[in-house]
Amino acid sequence: MSNGMPASGHATSRVPGHATSRSNAYDPALVRELIMGPNPLRLCEETLDDAAAHGCALAPGSLVLDLGSGRGLTSAFLARHWSVRVVAADLWGNPADALATSARLGLGARDVLPVHADACDLPFAEEVFDAVTCIDAYNYFGRDESYLGQRLLPFVRHGSLVYLAISGLVCDVADFGGALPAELACSWTVEQLEYLWPRERWQRLFAAQRDVRVERIRDLSCNDEAWRDWVACDNPYAAGDRRAIEAGALAWLTTTEVVLRRL
Repeated sequence: MSNGMPASGHATSRVPGHATSRSNAYDPALVRELIMGPNPLRLCEETLDDAAAHGCALAPGSLVLDLGSGRGLTSAFLARHWSVRVVAADLWGNPADALATSARLGLGARDVLPVHADACDLPFAEEVFDAVTCIDAYNYFGRDESYLGQRLLPFVRHGSLVYLAISGLVCDVADFGGALPAELACSWTVEQLEYLWPRERWQRLFAAQRDVRVERIRDLSCNDEAWRDWVACDNPYAAGDRRAIEAGALAWLTTTEVVLRRL
């Protein structure tokens, strides 16, 4: 594997105009049925394409842990377009749903193996995975500074890559002084947004970790489009978020791409 870009070369802002051609080819009705937040296909595609453009490509044939895989849409997406084998691990999702998603997309258990698993207590052998993806889930468990080194990296081969797309804010929620901007307050409370960190806070956390190098960190350009795909869904959670998006909350919302290498 390439060593990727040096730490001094980190990108620090959204790069406009990324084409999510694979994501666009999926039936919007299917996507709306299966997603549980900002369109994870767009987030996954841009993250992996950007990583590949900077020397950190996901290698065909890899065994990939898709952490926080939900109903298995990103897992099937990875298997179909990157020619990898995927273990889809999720605590709240039903493995049967992930199998059904794979079947609907022409895949089988040899391509995607769903596992009911807690991200903080993963049931795998050490150094079994060639890569990890975690699309719009890492902030639920990865804010603990000990998580990466103690709970995740032991299962990743040395030299392998971890690809993250993490929902966040442009600033720390504490910077609002306890009163959210009106457009955010349409849908969320301060407490609900405390798990959304700005890119700089993630950068500090990962820079302080041992046995890992940050290869790439930046905000994804497809963030707004991914959010709009989500709030177009016909379910009560999307409807609740829609109020904020329609009021202008996208000015505050980001998704941060992080690519890490286990040393």
